Amino acid sequence: MAVSSVSDIMNEVMKNPDNRNIPVAVVEKATLKNERVVTGTVENISSVIEKNSIQPPALIILGEVVNFHNRISEILKKFNTETVI
Repeated sequence: MAVSSVSDIMNEVMKNPDNRNIPVAVVEKATLKNERVVTGTVENISSVIEKNSIQPPALIILGEVVNFHNRISEILKKFNTETVI
């Protein structure tokens, strides 16, 4: 449901203009081998989801914790590991 409602959810969050640049991650099929993570901001995550054909089940995560995920992913790539965080 969250994926199909993301535009409505983000529009509600953007009622405060200061929220437009809050980091957002969407985790499709969390904990499964075919898990995918896409990131963006409150302002653009709807188009990121559409561009990447993200399907339910998916989690939507808002906040600075998303930046931590991005940094850890960069570090893991340097070590050529497939560990998912």
